[in-house]
Amino acid sequence: MTAERDSAGSRWSARGIGIAGRALLVLALLVAGTLVGVPGRAQAAALPAGFTVRDLPSGQDGALTDFAFAPDGSWFTTGKDGRVAWVSAAGEARTLAQLPVVTVQDLGLTGLAVPADYATSRRIFTARTLSVDGRWTMRLSSWAVTGAPEPTGLADERVIWDLESWSDVHTMTALVPDPDGTLWVSIGDAADFRYVDERALGALDLDDGRGKVLHVLPDGRGVSSNPYYDPAAPSSWRSRVYASGFRSPFRMSLDPASGAPVLGDVGWNTWEEVNLIRPGASYGWPCWEGEFPTPGYADLVACQGVTQSSPLYTYAHGPAGTSVTGGIVYSGASYPEEYRGAYFFGDYSSQRVYTLRYDAQGRLVRAPEAEGFGVGNGLPVKFAAAVQRGRGVRRHRRQRAEAARLRAREPSPHGLRDAHHRPGHGDGDLRRHGLQRPGRRVADPRMGLRGRHPGHGAEGGPHLSAGRGQLHRPAHRHRRPRCHRDDHAAGRAVQRLPCPHAHQPPGGPALRRGGDRRRECDRHRPGGRRPARHLERAARALQRGVLPRPPR
Repeated sequence: MTAERDSAGSRWSARGIGIAGRALLVLALLVAGTLVGVPGRAQAAALPAGFTVRDLPSGQDGALTDFAFAPDGSWFTTGKDGRVAWVSAAGEARTLAQLPVVTVQDLGLTGLAVPADYATSRRIFTARTLSVDGRWTMRLSSWAVTGAPEPTGLADERVIWDLESWSDVHTMTALVPDPDGTLWVSIGDAADFRYVDERALGALDLDDGRGKVLHVLPDGRGVSSNPYYDPAAPSSWRSRVYASGFRSPFRMSLDPASGAPVLGDVGWNTWEEVNLIRPGASYGWPCWEGEFPTPGYADLVACQGVTQSSPLYTYAHGPAGTSVTGGIVYSGASYPEEYRGAYFFGDYSSQRVYTLRYDAQGRLVRAPEAEGFGVGNGLPVKFAAAVQRGRGVRRHRRQRAEAARLRAREPSPHGLRDAHHRPGHGDGDLRRHGLQRPGRRVADPRMGLRGRHPGHGAEGGPHLSAGRGQLHRPAHRHRRPRCHRDDHAAGRAVQRLPCPHAHQPPGGPALRRGGDRRRECDRHRPGGRRPARHLERAARALQRGVLPRPPR
């Protein structure tokens, strides 16, 4: 099973396969403590008792964006800079190709898929943005893998489609192979996040590939069971569309029981979504964000009368995070019973991994943990799972923008396996992490890569500046965050106070002055100023590392 993560602009995902025996769950993460612009007061790394962290190689020198397993236990990886690498099951890495790409903000080599028939076809899929006739273009390609039995290169590119990218964010990210040989693809709206961009309305247009989940054959024709399939035009966008109305779908997987796509859709200013996708459904963007009309877009003429399919789960921007990363359903047998069949996903900005459960009818039956399954282990980028002979392993992937070669240690008695690094190695060196049940030694590690996805750069996450290998965050994310309670949700949303600075995790700087804090927060709170005694309680609670409950 595979999954990944996106920032407030995009996300990544992969697919979960029904597995007999034990499953390996992999998460790609960015290490928060080394990134410029990431809150300095990082939370202490934490996982449930019995889980540890493990590092593995990736074959990338720069920002990792995706990975996929091959049937023999090896894996392929992609880098934002266009590098395609292969790593053997024994951990030997080599570069297969350096593809031409545009690397502005979210753009680059962003998606990878190894199809179900790889053992015989020896072909893989890539998603990238490149310049075609002077225009940024999202390209889906199929490649022949040369060399046997071990890959040595890529050849025979077959361009499946080109689609213009209107901006430097919300690109094509998730490529998810279906066991039946078809391919699932998610594409963002390609609209600018800095203002109300009416081009985002293309997410609702069935004749536009942007803002969609697509279901296609390997040659790009729509699957005949798609809700809008036209036999007279099987290669039209309408024939390819499975669902619409997405902003920045980052990381998608297939439910192992129903086969339905599940994804995280990164929100704009207020809400993050986890969506269980139904055929023909519209999830409302840009007219809707979460379960509420989107301020700035909802008043547009084109949004009048637009409805939406309800998300499986939403959460407001705040301590829980601001940039969802879609995940996977864990179908292995190595985890405790409480996690079997749970959906693992993450949030990039809060450095949290969560789990939730839904039933066969697609109804939420258990909300995510209030503090997360894991906290402070890195910034989630991608999740994945693979069969491991004889042992079940969970792995975390993480990416560094700073020099660090990371090695796994033997299991820690405290349950968290943390990797130490040696400074002084090349920029962007990547490490992989795996979570391992205590007492289970890993003789045949799969992968836990630290990754980067398109969308981290533009909205809520760091991105590499050209040629420098240094991460930075865009200025718009340095604004003071609001206390995330909007008028539409006044009856149900939780007001999280005091407001953290610059989207940092809970437990940030203490209140400086009651008056200053009131000016920041009360303008977003119906009912006026908050009593001074509450501010005093909040300050005391923050000193203890606990956020106070809002007054009733």
